[in-house]
Amino acid sequence: MLPIPPVYKVEDRSVLLPHYKRFLVDPVLPHLPARLSPNSITHAGHFLCLAAMLVLYPSPRPWTMAASALLLLLYLWCDNADGAHARRTGQASTAGEYLDHGLDLVNCVYIGVVSAAALDLDGHTRGLAMASSIACASATTIWEQAVTGVFRLGMLNQIESMIFLTAVMFIDAVFGVELLESVTVFGLSLMSCIWFFVCFSVAFGILRNVLRVGAAKKSVVPALALFGCLGAIWAAHAEGALATVVAYALCATSILAFGARMLRARIFAADPGALVTWMLAATAMTVLASSRLLSASSGDVVGVAVAAALGTFAAVNALVIARRATSPSPSPAAVEPPRAAG
Repeated sequence: MLPIPPVYKVEDRSVLLPHYKRFLVDPVLPHLPARLSPNSITHAGHFLCLAAMLVLYPSPRPWTMAASALLLLLYLWCDNADGAHARRTGQASTAGEYLDHGLDLVNCVYIGVVSAAALDLDGHTRGLAMASSIACASATTIWEQAVTGVFRLGMLNQIESMIFLTAVMFIDAVFGVELLESVTVFGLSLMSCIWFFVCFSVAFGILRNVLRVGAAKKSVVPALALFGCLGAIWAAHAEGALATVVAYALCATSILAFGARMLRARIFAADPGALVTWMLAATAMTVLASSRLLSASSGDVVGVAVAAALGTFAAVNALVIARRATSPSPSPAAVEPPRAAG
């Protein structure tokens, strides 16, 4: 018999969440049809976030930057409305939880790419590091939940981050990214200040995840393997051994493989560590070795092959999660405080 999925517990200390829900989510919910599936809202948010990334390419322009920002704001509403609508209509389910968290992990990959484009850093290692760190923060939050049983979000999380990002994007659209480069603060360009702020706040959140897991006397090795893997990819990209698109693909698939394994560990109440740790460590060693021993084009071939393997691993875990989450076995009621995430 399959195990009963763990009770869903969340601690959300977001500063803006109560106000956002009060003024932008709660007034709309009564107008949504009760028969509307919350999962439909979740899927709509995912496609809006994907569109926000795609509209910026092949090269961002003022109108595409503004359109992308608007799409992200719509995604933000969907991501906070799906859970509220599920609870209001009695449609909360284990499948909804895992769909929401799984797609949020993918959405953070998109958001990281958009963030790099907003700072005109999408072709630079600094942009790669910032983009993958944003997605990594989502993955380590899921990892912490898998090993401690609590989904914890800090004071500055999704809503605060998205409002900040879209504000920067609207500035780009109206005044151009040149404004961020020309304005200086204590000798640093505004663009550099934003980059440092984002990276510092993300790194602080990740460190909190690691410290809480350590305080719970659980192994932090899986997360360290992920950090080492991403660091190896950044180093290879900085040396010119990996094309930007390949480096982004490697970072994204590493994070998705890690996050999917953690979701699977949570739903089966299993040890999440050994397999994903070895896989990420092998990825890091492969990337570093190929960057030193092979030409750039050959390194890209290796990178694509490794990314495909990681992506397959993530997809297999996602299918297992979907089958388990939709199984007819009983599941406990969700336990959420008044300020729980949507």
